Amino acid sequence: MVKLFNRALPTRSVFFCLTEDLLIWFSVVVSVLMFSLSEPSLHADGPLILAQGLILAALFHLTLYYSDLYDLSLFPPDQGHLIRLVRAGGIGLLILW
Repeated sequence: MVKLFNRALPTRSVFFCLTEDLLIWFSVVVSVLMFSLSEPSLHADGPLILAQGLILAALFHLTLYYSDLYDLSLFPPDQGHLIRLVRAGGIGLLILW
């Protein structure tokens, strides 16, 4: 158990959240680098990429959290889980647009 703000969190939940953050940030970095390689006139700025990755990770964390997708007691996932996942992604994309 990991203690955060005087609240005990399961280690598995913390591991899943951190892994998800790293995957989101890594996908942002890879997409920016691929886009900058295809368009050599564009320059990829390091702090800007980091800020964009953190904003995307925070945004999608909030949408996934409010769609009740972090409730690990609901296992194995059912069909409603997939619907909530697609809805959370759509909400995140609408906010970004």
